[in-house]
Amino acid sequence: MAAQRGGDDPVSEYLQQNPHLAGWVDSLRGFCETSKQWSARREFILRNMEGQGVPAAQPGAHSPSLDRLL
Repeated sequence: MAAQRGGDDPVSEYLQQNPHLAGWVDSLRGFCETSKQWSARREFILRNMEGQGVPAAQPGAHSPSLDRLL
């Protein structure tokens, strides 16, 4: 989901359509992560949430599968 020429990248578009996930996933960003690192990690998290059996993102909710993904 790298940035595409002539439009928004798919990750940003997905987060605009799912605003409840946007705040949650942004809270996972590490203090020392560069924008490039965070962009790749954010994409990885969003692409692999369902495949790893991570339940729908809810603030404050943690599970072993979410911990493993992160």
